[in-house]
Amino acid sequence: MSYSPKTLADLRLQQIVRRPILVVAFLKHLLSMAFLIACTAVMLKASPGEEILASLYESKSLSPVVFVTFALLNALALLSMMRTPSKVVGPQVSLITPSLAHRVLHHDISLMSLQMIEASIQVLQAYRLSVVCVDLSTASLYAMIICVACLGIPWLFFSTHFFVKTTLVLFLNSFVSFVLAVGFSLAQFLPPLAYGIFGDTRQQYSLVWMTRELSLTRFLFPDSGIALLEKAVLFTSSLLNLRRLVNHVRIPRATVRIRDTTSMRQSFSETLQTFVRVRKSLNFRRKRAQQTFLFVQKLVGATILVNVVYIHTARPSCPHGCVLETAPWFASQCSCRFLRINCHDAAFNTTDLPTLLSPRTWGHDVFILQLVQCPLESGLDLALLSAFPSLLSLVLEFSNVSDWRFNGSPWPSSLLALELRYSGLSTLPEVFYDLPPRLQILTLRGNHLTHLPPDVLPHWSSLAMLLLSEAQLTSVPDGFYQLTHLERLDLSGNAFSTVPLNRSDALPLLTRLELSNNAITTFPDALLADRPALLVDLSNNPIAAVPVSATAAIARRSVLLDGTPYCATTHAPGCASVCAASCSNLHWGDNVCHVGCNDPANCISDGGDCATVAQLSMDGLFEAND
Repeated sequence: MSYSPKTLADLRLQQIVRRPILVVAFLKHLLSMAFLIACTAVMLKASPGEEILASLYESKSLSPVVFVTFALLNALALLSMMRTPSKVVGPQVSLITPSLAHRVLHHDISLMSLQMIEASIQVLQAYRLSVVCVDLSTASLYAMIICVACLGIPWLFFSTHFFVKTTLVLFLNSFVSFVLAVGFSLAQFLPPLAYGIFGDTRQQYSLVWMTRELSLTRFLFPDSGIALLEKAVLFTSSLLNLRRLVNHVRIPRATVRIRDTTSMRQSFSETLQTFVRVRKSLNFRRKRAQQTFLFVQKLVGATILVNVVYIHTARPSCPHGCVLETAPWFASQCSCRFLRINCHDAAFNTTDLPTLLSPRTWGHDVFILQLVQCPLESGLDLALLSAFPSLLSLVLEFSNVSDWRFNGSPWPSSLLALELRYSGLSTLPEVFYDLPPRLQILTLRGNHLTHLPPDVLPHWSSLAMLLLSEAQLTSVPDGFYQLTHLERLDLSGNAFSTVPLNRSDALPLLTRLELSNNAITTFPDALLADRPALLVDLSNNPIAAVPVSATAAIARRSVLLDGTPYCATTHAPGCASVCAASCSNLHWGDNVCHVGCNDPANCISDGGDCATVAQLSMDGLFEAND
């Protein structure tokens, strides 16, 4: 092997880049640690229902341990960088020796091996991102970073220039590793997810947010043991590449303390010449391992490049009705992720659902399916859903379902949310007695249900969220308390005269209870005393007085009494006005259309949430269903 000797020019160049590289490395370790801690916090904060919805693998045990371990390793790396390197007495200038040449050869082989393993995982991650990411430019940018790395970095292994083969290769490898393992997710994916969880939680009820963010959680967080292993490999590669770079440039001070009269301008000029002459320093003779590495990397990079060009030039786009789509690599058809079909939309020239839901039109990766104002008196044929193995949520709105029986086809096992809104049901259809085994969200809003049959409740034991609002319920059966996984219960817009939870041990995981727009006259002080952390919405109820012990909860709005006689007469801290007597502030603008808030003048059509549906009143809807 032949390399240019490590001359004074090499050492001057090393001196010039040393401090910037160490600063960048310090920031990378700091950002990696912050990212890993933030991911761990999201996993640990997730409720049991959120774990299932977001497909978080071992989010209370193994995954956080792995993420915290890498956070600690980055913290240790930061501490080691803050220690002063040991000094060597006397000026020293090292030239290339046979032993150093042997180490450089080992440097090549180890770097190429690590890069091959890392690139394989990165390509797999890029493909998975293309399947779930609805922002096509973001997915393409991730792929192009891998492409540029595969097409560019391998050439540098053929350089005979010591600085290029060592410092430059290590710097570029560490940069790519960090961006793909941490930087990209930290900048693009984690902030909106964290905002929806720790900030404005109403974002979570938006079908667009669910499509975008719950899809990305399957990329951002491990959803299986294999995915956790892949993440561990990427974090390890990023850490190792960064540590090798730091150890390489962080040489003892005396080694670079050279008495030289070269001006700063001349040093800068020599630095530029080094980068300009990289191509001239390439030597392709007798380097079979490097040549094989170069060929494989070029093939991978070219394949990714062709795919990205295809996606943005020749890939067929989805037709009207697809709200959000993805672009899986080399897919030859539309890949719709969020499909919304309004059967009253003139753009659809048929109401035949087998035709409207054909996978030849939308692909097989539909994640959320929303059907609005469709003729579904006998329900939806579940066989139509079998074409969508990734289906997470089915939403039927204003579709006058009066009966729904099984026809032999089961629910998709992937289904975690089922929402039936404003359909005028008077009894529960047969399909609600045999729901998907992992169903987390069941919404039956705006129906004629006057009671819940007790025998249906054992079939709902998996639910984390149950929304039975805007019906005609006056009570719930005793068996209701066996829904021990419930985290959110919405009974607003019914006819309850008292708060239905009269047992302190009922629904132990419940964090949100919505009882607005009922006929409740007595404040549930015992319930709040037993569960001070519970969010309770009692807006628009005829409650005239509350105990003094509840005023603090009202002031911090963990108890909502907007639109009640109490707030109207006292104007107590925490009280707020409502846009309509049938609309709770908790429901207004929560990314779900509530008919009670669909007042164009005062409520701005539920803050715009009802903009996709024709202006309907509750009475008009039920008359149409009858």
